Amino acid sequence: MRGLSLATILVMVAIGINAGGCSSGGSTAPGTVTHDDPPASAPPEVESAAPLLPLKDCPVTDPLKERDSPPPSPMPSGPDAWVGTGPLWADLSRVQGLTGAATYRVRWKAFVPGEPVVVVKRLDAPGQGTSRVSAAEAEGQSFWNGEVTVGAGGCWLVTATIGDASVGFVMRS
Repeated sequence: MRGLSLATILVMVAIGINAGGCSSGGSTAPGTVTHDDPPASAPPEVESAAPLLPLKDCPVTDPLKERDSPPPSPMPSGPDAWVGTGPLWADLSRVQGLTGAATYRVRWKAFVPGEPVVVVKRLDAPGQGTSRVSAAEAEGQSFWNGEVTVGAGGCWLVTATIGDASVGFVMRS
């Protein structure tokens, strides 16, 4: 992906994420579909050995500025909010600005077999979010519906992986 900032690369290296499939950069803050308290099953916040990124420097992903080319066909519902490379893409069209604990809806499109494993990691403070995915189909296209839940406002890295393919984005809640 074009446009990875140095801060983003350093954060991804520090937390052990493969930067080859991740996309991040600076723009306006994305947000949420629903606003709620984190689920009771949310994992406890874990101290991170990685250096923390100041919230003001959160490199929020902008799909319109960070994509080298449009997603491959066939894709559900237009390419404007999709980020990714090759076999794995994330639709950020339902991620819109709001702060605090929230559940975000994200669609994942995979051109490889398997179910996405999604990891949600806070970058500006210790913490992790939760996620879940379920198979879906619309407009003749198969994809994965996902929910990403964060327990507090902050800067969050969301990464989906299927086999060797991964895609990520940074959001601010």
